[in-house]
Amino acid sequence: MHHHTTAAFPVVIALFMYALPGGDNAKAEAARKELKRLAGTWECAFMGSNGRVIRSDLGRFFGDEGHRMTILEDGSLVRKTKDGRRFKYRLDPTARPKTWDYLCSPDKGGDKLVTVGIYELDDNELVICYAASGHPRPTDFTFNRGSYRFFEIWHRVKDKK
Repeated sequence: MHHHTTAAFPVVIALFMYALPGGDNAKAEAARKELKRLAGTWECAFMGSNGRVIRSDLGRFFGDEGHRMTILEDGSLVRKTKDGRRFKYRLDPTARPKTWDYLCSPDKGGDKLVTVGIYELDDNELVICYAASGHPRPTDFTFNRGSYRFFEIWHRVKDKK
């Protein structure tokens, strides 16, 4: 009898933790609120990678429209690249620092995790730091030589009335 009680204990703990505020439901609600805050068109003001500033090279990197991205409340991100890839993103605003993961839809087969990162957001500025594919998530907003990180600052594009 004692054996059954011990075996059931981890299951009870797991169910209790899932129901606690701050669990997956609270995380999902925080993400929904953050998606609303992020929705809109953003223009890249600065880009750096691996210790280099590459802002002046954005056209070559992304194509003519590449200096802008449009974020939709459903978690999709329209940021065209010259090779035609379109990205989605997944975020966790409850993490410290907040996490931002890029996903790519190379075909209709689904989303593939491309890279992991962190972000900060105020009303009109979005700062993202992410690792090159296969490298660990950054823990700070540096992009020193040898770090294999990208650093971007985006400004919200105001609607012209």
